[in-house]
Amino acid sequence: MPLDNELNNEPVVSVIVPVYNVSDYLNPCVGSIVAQTYDALQIILIDDGATDGSAAICDEWAGKDPRIEVIHQDNAGVSAARNAGLRKATGEYVLFVDGDDMLDANTVSTIVSCARTGDYQIVFFSNTVDQLEHGDARTERRNHMTPFGVTSNEEFRAKYAELSRNEYVCPPWNKLFSAELIRKVGATFPEDVRYGEDLVFNMPLYAAAECVALVDVPLYHYIVRDGSAQSTFNPKWFASRRRAYELLRPVAQQWDESVRNECDNQTVLEVDRVINALYGPQQVIRGGRRSAYVRMIANDPVMRECVSDIVPVDKRRAIVSQLIRWRSAWLLRLYGWAVATVKAIRPAKG
Repeated sequence: MPLDNELNNEPVVSVIVPVYNVSDYLNPCVGSIVAQTYDALQIILIDDGATDGSAAICDEWAGKDPRIEVIHQDNAGVSAARNAGLRKATGEYVLFVDGDDMLDANTVSTIVSCARTGDYQIVFFSNTVDQLEHGDARTERRNHMTPFGVTSNEEFRAKYAELSRNEYVCPPWNKLFSAELIRKVGATFPEDVRYGEDLVFNMPLYAAAECVALVDVPLYHYIVRDGSAQSTFNPKWFASRRRAYELLRPVAQQWDESVRNECDNQTVLEVDRVINALYGPQQVIRGGRRSAYVRMIANDPVMRECVSDIVPVDKRRAIVSQLIRWRSAWLLRLYGWAVATVKAIRPAKG
């Protein structure tokens, strides 16, 4: 539905929300968007073939608020859902929100105000990481970085490593994008990548952006829950991360060698998470299958290229990189087991 924003001169923000089997969390999520102090919103809910009643909840919200539009589609993954939202978006800015997360009431007004102040094409903002316990969200941590506003890609590139190490770079949901920039670059989410798709979308936009800012206010609440994409190990995890790296590295390398190194480090971090998840409490695969999985990682040619000239940014990434260089599957298994054991012991000590 076209929005009449001429009276208050507010640019429309298209809020894109992919929805798949999040019925227990969807009402708080959409409620936090509807309750924004900023009114000029196009709220696009994409039902990605949900089977738990989420689709009906989307339709209920559309009946209550004329700013909400619903897309129903067969299940095709979060990338396809976000791309469907992008095709529907008509706003001057684009904001992504996951269907089980929440916004502070002043999120959109804060970031749009910043964007208009400097005609910024991308506005980063901070987030909390909240753990659900007995239905209540408890904040575990938040990211920090000194606010900035830059007006050249060279200046932005100089900020990239700090942004990456403070967890601002990868997600699509902790930043406001200029819709014009997205159209100019032709950015879309890769629908053949289930894990790591976010940075594949973001990186070409980073390489093209000239005016970029950061607001160090925790405006987004990222909810960690059992069963979420990031908490459940999937045997396809590594192959997807590998594919994401193949798409990312040429863009990062063309932009800047320092960015390429951050990309390499991010990929090694994801592989570290895969290995540790293998030995975590879920134990999705065990025994010989687990050993074969680690051996596949240790001998993978794309990973060996990734670590060939990496400059690790911390000890864990240095360890994993070296073990892959050595093709030492048994040491990678030992490392995964050791880290998982330490994680299991720590809560008991607390």
